Amino acid sequence: MSNSGENAFLVADVENKLPVKINKTVQENSPQFLHLLTKVAEKLDKTGRTQKSQRKLDGCKGKTDIARRKFLDSSIKLETLNEVIFKSEINNLSLPGASHETALVNKLRENLTLAEVSCMLDLGLINGTGVTTLGLDPSDPRLKPRLEQDFGAQILPLVEDVLFDKCLSVLCLIDSDVDPSSSRRSLHPQIVRLADRVSDLVLTVDRSEKELAESCTEWNASYQQQCLVTQQIVEKLTILIKNHFCGSKAKFNLTLVKYMSAKCEALMLKLKCLELEILNATYTKDSVAALKKIRNRLTEQTKEAQSELLNLKTTLEQYYQCGPEFSDLVREYARLQKEIEGKKWALSELRGGTRS
Repeated sequence: MSNSGENAFLVADVENKLPVKINKTVQENSPQFLHLLTKVAEKLDKTGRTQKSQRKLDGCKGKTDIARRKFLDSSIKLETLNEVIFKSEINNLSLPGASHETALVNKLRENLTLAEVSCMLDLGLINGTGVTTLGLDPSDPRLKPRLEQDFGAQILPLVEDVLFDKCLSVLCLIDSDVDPSSSRRSLHPQIVRLADRVSDLVLTVDRSEKELAESCTEWNASYQQQCLVTQQIVEKLTILIKNHFCGSKAKFNLTLVKYMSAKCEALMLKLKCLELEILNATYTKDSVAALKKIRNRLTEQTKEAQSELLNLKTTLEQYYQCGPEFSDLVREYARLQKEIEGKKWALSELRGGTRS
């Protein structure tokens, strides 16, 4: 019991530290393998990497996330400033703006250009010598953005206008009841709370995705369980069909065949009895005596006919023995017989005509 309890503890510890699942066969038959997995779990992380490599990777991911946030912050600021410039240029096409605002925008455009250029000067080292674009000196004050002390305060209203329009569009997407034509003072409190509302929306979406993932996992588990139950039902039905239904069906068919065979025999006996009854009813004592007389009479007639046939055959053989001259004599006799018959008929006709 102590070994099984220790093995269960080791299995739980290994499965908690490593992405593995140990079955009972390995747990019962391979205790040394469990100790090996325990030692491996002390060195590795759940991802399969060493703990030292995982710590370095987590640190690099943290630095990367910080750099991404800084880049995103700078990108948003740059995009906002470019939109300030673009909006001013669009407004100037339809209606010339104030000279002070136009000067601020031109100054902003110049400073952005200088900032971009200063970031493109350094080309690195070639043969140990620093190389810059067109040989320009990065420390040249002419390449540095020239910012006045109150430049930020002067450009701030223009930036606020652009950001207000952006925030208002996002607010309209989140809340369809917001009237974008309302005054800026009435919309300002809602825009101030926009970050919290977006955070709540993101949390809601994350929670929904998590619930959806859990639902999918639960559905998959239920589906697998249903498949397993369906497979078991099919196996049981197969056993019922092959072993019970087919066997009982065969016995039923055999019994039915025997019954039909016995029924056919009974029908044959009944037909035989009916035939005998018909014969018994047909051939009574009187009818049998009459049939015997008829048979005797027919037998006598048959004998007489056979005797006559024998005599005729004998006579015919005698004629054949007379030779071919006798055939001519017979034909001549037949001709004369016909001629006599014709003359008798003519004589009788003549006599009848004379009497009349």
